[in-house]
Amino acid sequence: MPTEREFLDAAQLFDDAGDEVSDVPNLVAGAFGPDVATGGQLALEIESLITETHGACDADDSALEELARICRERAEVVAQYAADMRSYNLRLNNYNYAYNRWLGDVREWEHDSEVHRHPGNRPRPPHRPASPADWVEI
Repeated sequence: MPTEREFLDAAQLFDDAGDEVSDVPNLVAGAFGPDVATGGQLALEIESLITETHGACDADDSALEELARICRERAEVVAQYAADMRSYNLRLNNYNYAYNRWLGDVREWEHDSEVHRHPGNRPRPPHRPASPADWVEI
């Protein structure tokens, strides 16, 4: 699954593609502008082509902007989950240390309960954070 960096890179690619798509109507208008054909059916068809191209490119640019937004949003989700997992791993390491120490105390107490006091309750393990979505992997 994509990492935070990969989502951010993809968002930039979508933004760049949207910028390029936005330039297409200007390129078409420049290539078939008023100096190429004036008046008549051909000029009307060229103007219609430019209008259609502009509309299609606007739609494509909007779709690319939305994809970039989704990628940035997902990058934030992945980054937060990664931070949650780092915190969990620290707590898990602390738990493992406490558990092993507690287990050693239990064994000493079981071996000689008159010399060693009862070690108390077993430490509780931390809860692993749930993955926020199927597409998030760390």
